[in-house]
Amino acid sequence: MVKSASIVLFTSHDVAALSNTLHGIWETASRPYELVVLARRCDEDVANYLMRQYRRGRITSFGFEVAELRGKHCGLDRGFPFTTGEYLVRVDDELQFQPDWLQKAVEVMETAPELGVLGLLRPCGKRKRGRPPKVRCEPVVVECVDASCFVTRHELFERHERELMGTRPADSCVYQARLQELGFRLAYLPGLVKRTTLLAPLSETVHGEGGGELPYHGPASGTLQKIEQVYELGEDVLLTCMACGNNELEVVAAKVEFCPRHGVPVGYTYTLRCANCGELQHYEDLQFLCPE
Repeated sequence: MVKSASIVLFTSHDVAALSNTLHGIWETASRPYELVVLARRCDEDVANYLMRQYRRGRITSFGFEVAELRGKHCGLDRGFPFTTGEYLVRVDDELQFQPDWLQKAVEVMETAPELGVLGLLRPCGKRKRGRPPKVRCEPVVVECVDASCFVTRHELFERHERELMGTRPADSCVYQARLQELGFRLAYLPGLVKRTTLLAPLSETVHGEGGGELPYHGPASGTLQKIEQVYELGEDVLLTCMACGNNELEVVAAKVEFCPRHGVPVGYTYTLRCANCGELQHYEDLQFLCPE
């Protein structure tokens, strides 16, 4: 199990992008970790969504950062006061995460004490001629890392903040340069995180679609077929509201559906509430068919 990590998520897009990134972190990051969100889009939808996630304990804290970051400044100093983890992880809302990316990244930092910063996105710059190198999940020493997504040590960043004492430049981050001066190395770990294009909200795959014909349920007597509750009460899912077109719906009820002929459970009907307009709608998830 990895040691405690603090993930600081910077978001500057709408609720759909924020929700998609949070679900990506929840589904792939290894515990224990805490999650802090800094939003640069201070509107009612984003604020309400973050408050719901905070009350449910799915994020540790959140705040709003209206100033745009310029140049190579990562902005991690804004979220640092809210973190307690041994490792700091800086991410954007334009990323996709591979399973166990957090555990693998922290394990590299634990086994390589000479590393000050571990980037998880390919650094910018011209690639050498020839065939692209094979992707191997092992660190590659670089001169600088992409500030959009990286892992560093809490104690090193804390020391850096004390040294600056309010003299931080407005258009650049000197953290990486200072670590190199102290003898630490910078590296990039490929294969764990990649960018995604936010041209449209990413929709969630609907359970049961595209999987061919549904199976028949078993007999009423004996062991009943087990049905799966795909959505939990209070969960936010990326489905489209038929009233206003919003892509954020909250699950407020889940009802088991039975075969009218045999009384065997065959699926669920969910009641969903739009986070934008408050309208209710129903979604039926049938997982078994009647054989007759």
